[in-house]
Amino acid sequence: MIRTQVYLPEDLYEEARRVSYERKMSIAGVVREALAEYLVAEKTKPKAVTLEEERELSEEELKNHPLYQIIGMCSTGIEDGAEKHDYYLYGENMS
Repeated sequence: MIRTQVYLPEDLYEEARRVSYERKMSIAGVVREALAEYLVAEKTKPKAVTLEEERELSEEELKNHPLYQIIGMCSTGIEDGAEKHDYYLYGENMS
């Protein structure tokens, strides 16, 4: 194991101390366990895809990406929004 030093806000330290008491384990053990759980969750989070990476993905992989799922979720019925976005955002009396 590698020894390290971490500064914690008082409220977080007190919560870790409470958990360590309840589980009959050291605060270091609580911190290691919490950090391990956090890192596992981080690995499973979807990551942003660069344009270069996107070009390498198959169509199926793109369709399974969580951000792909939001495409088309909302519809205003406005078909010329790209050309007339200023009108729709600011109204008729634009300067």
